[in-house]
Amino acid sequence: MIKAKKRALAEDIAHRLAEKLWLDLADTPDQKQVHNMGQSNYEIACKALNLVGVYKQLDHYTNHSVLVPAAQVPAHMKALKNVSQDAFDALVSAFVANFLSHEMIFPTERTPFDTHPTLAGTAHLLAGCGYLAEKNGRFQWTDKIAPLMHRWLVWSD
Repeated sequence: MIKAKKRALAEDIAHRLAEKLWLDLADTPDQKQVHNMGQSNYEIACKALNLVGVYKQLDHYTNHSVLVPAAQVPAHMKALKNVSQDAFDALVSAFVANFLSHEMIFPTERTPFDTHPTLAGTAHLLAGCGYLAEKNGRFQWTDKIAPLMHRWLVWSD
């Protein structure tokens, strides 16, 4: 079982991922399934959402049933009795893969940066878990995020 700060970050990331995948991958008119196209950033996001009961993998690793629509993910996450460390790790990895490696919703440099007001909550949650340092209203990535930045080719050695 993860602690409160990690739990809050997991809830935020799960909602962001569900919204992104809902828009990017829904391949049925009623949006009850997603197909991750075998693309690594989508694969890790689907895996993470499977681990928290938002998706369920179907007959093939690329096909997932949407159990919880994106708009209902915050309530679903809050109602979960437990979020495992594995699920948390997968969510953070999926966040880096989708929102830093592919979409760059945050600056990825190691220097201090400002964030858009709509991302401030996520930035504070990342800081609360040690992935960002906050100083004078600006943020800077810490070494704690480095393994994931390297894994998803955001940072090089």
